[in-house]
Amino acid sequence: MNQYLLTGKIFSMHGLKGYLKVYPLCDSPDDLLELEKVFLDEKGKKRLEIEKGHIRKNIVYLKFKDIDDANIAQKYIGKSIYLDKNDIVLEEGCYFVEDLLGACVIDEKSGENYGRIIEISNNGSHDIYHIERNSGKVNFFPAVVEFIISTDIENKVIKIKTIPGMFEK
Repeated sequence: MNQYLLTGKIFSMHGLKGYLKVYPLCDSPDDLLELEKVFLDEKGKKRLEIEKGHIRKNIVYLKFKDIDDANIAQKYIGKSIYLDKNDIVLEEGCYFVEDLLGACVIDEKSGENYGRIIEISNNGSHDIYHIERNSGKVNFFPAVVEFIISTDIENKVIKIKTIPGMFEK
């Protein structure tokens, strides 16, 4: 599991004082404003401290420490930014998407392995797990508390409860 997660992409400057426009790649643009720092690589080596920021039309405008003019800011356009998982406190029952990808989905009663999560989408009210079966077929599973019994991130196992017809062969 990666410690540093892709969370945004710098795509433009704003003004002459070093503000950068960031397209957020996280659940909400507000998540970026809660951070004190981000990184320019997935290893956490190049750190940028956030001085201030705001959101306009789902775009995050960030002002980083020591980036005080357009000439310096220009060098960051096109760069991706990453967050350190330790800087985020998730609510109970919430997980990073990256940590769920590849997890086996197991029936709590029968022990049947339905496959692995290959993608997660959201329909507006809840997440949908895209589960690739051994046959190659993909089933869509609603990630709601009524069906999820347990989530073991370390062992990449999710135990679920199903209803008839949910996983037809």
